[in-house]
Amino acid sequence: MATEYRDNFCPVCGYDIMPHFKGHFADEICPSCGIQFNYEDTAGGSEEMRKGVYLEWRLKWIKDGKKWFYKDDALKPENWNPDEQLKNLLKN
Repeated sequence: MATEYRDNFCPVCGYDIMPHFKGHFADEICPSCGIQFNYEDTAGGSEEMRKGVYLEWRLKWIKDGKKWFYKDDALKPENWNPDEQLKNLLKN
């Protein structure tokens, strides 16, 4: 079953991914933090465990310097700011 989110933002890093994935993140990879939905976040189908996966992934991404994941910068916003992007998670 495809993971669906009410909000437009990656639950790990806050990147606005809806323009790219059209509401379904099925097996997609966030170009910002690199999480692959429905693979790294399966968590046995538990929403609570999935939240833990997102938190762990976020902390690792932050620790590793909040680097843009995709080697091809085509999806990278012109003035990409990972600190501002993370604030999208606080709005939820």
